[in-house]
Amino acid sequence: MIDLDREDPVAFVTVRWKETSREGTSFAKLTLEPAGKPTLTHYFEAPGTIDDVWELPTE
Repeated sequence: MIDLDREDPVAFVTVRWKETSREGTSFAKLTLEPAGKPTLTHYFEAPGTIDDVWELPTE
């Protein structure tokens, strides 16, 4: 559970893979369940290290 500041609603997530010597595409799924709002899901995918930004809807 994460509490965010309404003035600066930013969260950083770091994933450490169990297998560090994997080759090919890496992917991760992030699901957010904000109280009183619809569930949000985003899939991150990249060859090697995932370095991505997900901007949430303002509503």
